[in-house]
Amino acid sequence: VNRLKQVLSNLLDNAFKYTERGQIELGFTNTSNSVTFYVSDTGHGIPKDKHEAIFDRFYQLKHANDRRTTNGTGLGLTICKNLVKLLGGKIWIESEEGKGSKFMIRIPVESIKKQVNSKLKPATKKSKDSIHPKYDWHNLTILVAEDEDLNYKVLSTCLTRTKAHIIRARDGESAVEICKNQKVDIVLMDIQMPGMNGYEATQEIKRLNNRTPVIAQTSFAMTGEKERCLQAGCDDFITKPLNIDELLEKIKNHVLIKVK
Repeated sequence: VNRLKQVLSNLLDNAFKYTERGQIELGFTNTSNSVTFYVSDTGHGIPKDKHEAIFDRFYQLKHANDRRTTNGTGLGLTICKNLVKLLGGKIWIESEEGKGSKFMIRIPVESIKKQVNSKLKPATKKSKDSIHPKYDWHNLTILVAEDEDLNYKVLSTCLTRTKAHIIRARDGESAVEICKNQKVDIVLMDIQMPGMNGYEATQEIKRLNNRTPVIAQTSFAMTGEKERCLQAGCDDFITKPLNIDELLEKIKNHVLIKVK
């Protein structure tokens, strides 16, 4: 249920972002074997030859005279595709340029039943207050510098289980201000942010306190990107989409002394 909700939420966010006039519709149809959800809009539309590419990692469709497509990492639809795949389903688009778009998600009924049954299981006090078995960071403050809501939601959901105190910064300037005015034990730094980017923010944070660990999170998988992050002052590096287990281990390695 949460995965499906996350996918539909992201598709609706995109629809509102790129629809200037007209309407946006959310609905579903069902058969005995599957449920098909759809999110349609009257926005720009997408050329038929780009219907597959928009789900590729880092792909960003650019429309003429629309500067909004320059923001973001191009990972939203990739994450949606992966989440739908985990549900045993399929996602596709029906669209023509200039005529709006309709995103379709077909999920097997059995998969939905499993998600609902799991959600309805009574939660015990132990599960409600559980801490990740390998990480108890109740005494740590983690700053997450991330402008994309979907990416932050994934991170905060995983980090909450460690009992760490999570603070969010939506841009580089905010990240620097937080480090200037609050105690921060480690920073998870998105590199591509509006305004002051992750490189510049890291340099400023290191000027404030060179001992604050910074782990770079970047969607750029190009050769030399890791070196550029380290040169900017980052202590470590991880690429998106994030491997959460790898990220938690990296955090543990950099805050080990404080946890002890």
